[in-house]
Amino acid sequence: MTEDITLSRHEGYLGNQNIKRSGVGVNWTPEMVDEYVKCMNDPIYFAEKYIKIVSLDRGFVPIKLYDYQKEIIEKAIDPTVRNVAALTARQAGKCVEVNTIMKIRNKKTGQVELVTAGELHARFSKKYGSNSEQVTETKEKTNQNRVQE
Repeated sequence: MTEDITLSRHEGYLGNQNIKRSGVGVNWTPEMVDEYVKCMNDPIYFAEKYIKIVSLDRGFVPIKLYDYQKEIIEKAIDPTVRNVAALTARQAGKCVEVNTIMKIRNKKTGQVELVTAGELHARFSKKYGSNSEQVTETKEKTNQNRVQE
């Protein structure tokens, strides 16, 4: 945005002046409205301008989307594309909110139901154990293999 919003300590969330607390108003300038509309219409522009990641070498830096990430975003917002499915690896720069609704089908019965990502995760965790246990087990096996080499 062309101008920063300055918050007092009591207006910031939990005392953090960089995060606006709920109910605190902002006087929007025409430039701020234009920037908001630009971000709303172009999520790739928004991401590359406003989303920051932590780099071990360079600290807090703007995210630089890879071409495949841009393609996923473009397909997801394209009104002519009805459904988007992306087969990607873990930790590949994508996320799903826990309240995202998903349609799943039981392979045995053919029954289709709508569940949230959180509900689906809970089912898998209950059936197969938590992800943290699997990660710990994988790390232990990797460390054992390194010791044997």
